[in-house]
Amino acid sequence: MPSSQKPIPEALCDAAARSGPRRGLTFVGEESEAFYPFEEAARIVARYAAAMLRAGLRPGDRVALALPDNAEFVFSLIGAMHAGLVPVPMYPPNGVAKLGFYLTHAQHILRASGASMLVTSPQVRAVLGSLLGGPLRSITTVQSLGLDDREAPLARLRPDDLAFLQFTSGSTSRPKGVALTYANLGANIKCFADRLRVTREDVGCSWLPLYHDMGLIGFVFAPVLNETSVVLMSPFVFLKRPVEWLRRITKHRATISFAPNFGYGLCASRVRDRDRESLDLSSWRVAGCGAEPIQLATLESFGAKFEPAGFDRKAFILAYGMAENTLAVTFSTPNAPPRAERIRIDSLSADGLAAPAEEGDPAAVSVANCGRSFEAHEVAIMDADGNLCAPRRVGEIVTRGPSMMRGYYNDPAATAAALRDGWLHTGDLGYLSGGELFVCGRIKDLIIVGGRNYYPSDIEWVVSDVEGVRRGRVVAFGVADAGGDVPERVVVCVETKLRPAKHASLAEEVKARVLESLGLKVTDVALLERGSLPRTSSGKLQRNRTRELYLTGKLAAGARDEGRLALAWRLAASQWGFLKRRFTPGAFGDQRG
Repeated sequence: MPSSQKPIPEALCDAAARSGPRRGLTFVGEESEAFYPFEEAARIVARYAAAMLRAGLRPGDRVALALPDNAEFVFSLIGAMHAGLVPVPMYPPNGVAKLGFYLTHAQHILRASGASMLVTSPQVRAVLGSLLGGPLRSITTVQSLGLDDREAPLARLRPDDLAFLQFTSGSTSRPKGVALTYANLGANIKCFADRLRVTREDVGCSWLPLYHDMGLIGFVFAPVLNETSVVLMSPFVFLKRPVEWLRRITKHRATISFAPNFGYGLCASRVRDRDRESLDLSSWRVAGCGAEPIQLATLESFGAKFEPAGFDRKAFILAYGMAENTLAVTFSTPNAPPRAERIRIDSLSADGLAAPAEEGDPAAVSVANCGRSFEAHEVAIMDADGNLCAPRRVGEIVTRGPSMMRGYYNDPAATAAALRDGWLHTGDLGYLSGGELFVCGRIKDLIIVGGRNYYPSDIEWVVSDVEGVRRGRVVAFGVADAGGDVPERVVVCVETKLRPAKHASLAEEVKARVLESLGLKVTDVALLERGSLPRTSSGKLQRNRTRELYLTGKLAAGARDEGRLALAWRLAASQWGFLKRRFTPGAFGDQRG
């Protein structure tokens, strides 16, 4: 069986047998690095598998993982697969801020997945006891699993077996469990590895969260299947010191790394010139960008700043993807500068036609070229009636091929809505030109004013350029008039560092800029403190959640930490959950942590 079709733990065993001591996984901590050759990683994975089986889990059981340590997360996840279990990646809580929201989110995932065990860290476990109940019978830690030298044999896994459940980020709706098979993983990884011409000599480097598809599939599963080394660092290290990402690329001579648009922007704005002098980015041949709206101006700023450090702008690859298609749907052309089109906003909003704008047109928007679909896959554009659209006509992006998910786990209604007539309906709007995909935005986010369609991302990008606005910390949405269902009022929510005395003038500047650029009147501008806008676990701004908080008057308080009394109550509820479970007949697993 070709390596691209093999289940991940089997591919790891093969990599262990063939790769020797030079290739493997490097985990970067705050002050240190730890390297595990594939041979050692395979042994550790088999020990994790044995420990999980000894804890009472059986093949087919779902096991949730909320582990902040990257090494523990990777070994636990592939260990669960090795044992024939179905891992369910979850993000761990980041401190005590918004703990109540986290617990509600986590409970939804645990119930939707039917996970019977949750593996986490001792610190996180202390606040999760209230989640026990229903299918979840145990919350334990890696330490309590009792790892030793015993290794479990590799479970008999088939390409069509369920590999893991990847829950969506919840940016537009409640998270849904995307059911992916080993065949899905192999098909998608082979496609993007072929497009990028990956060889065993390539080295990946990533700070992306491992509990989401781009970090996990792109920089854990893909290196295992392709037998390439990878360097994994914490996203928190990157957010505190963006230059560390570039230092690791320099140190390890990394060739492939991906980031969302904001990651490149953070480096362009926060890496100091004197730190740039120690960097050598000449090895970096694939600099992928995806997971959120792509703005070429951001990539151009990054390229200009780091070209003196050896960065080649032709390394940029623009990507469009989603968990429901495993990971990637399209890639732009490798070894070519990234491209975008300037589109007339009047034609786009009134007629749904992506008409090229004339040079210097101030009422135009830029749409990035995300490239072509992969071999054995198709991408098309459909109108609301299910008809294929002509080139440059905006409609829903649909795709089909071997990367397409099996469905949403235990959610037949959502599955039927997404998978229709053999096509995966993405819920995204875009158009095709010359066979290449241009992404405009989400259908659910579309703002309709006076019979015209406006895309929130266009408004947000225009507002981000206003002085005093925190770039990338803008959310735009429509609000229906009383008694109506169609959004007619436009609201823009902005995080700012400016003092309250300057808020009135900033709000007027935001309104004026949107009117000038897009011909759209903004009804209200909500100016907020840093960190007020709600985000998903992958860092995406949540428009629906922002709109909900705005309408209920709770937006300003949406990101504040819980008070001490609320935190004490949640800790007490957690401990009561553990006590109650301890005396429940039939409970299994170590409850001590």
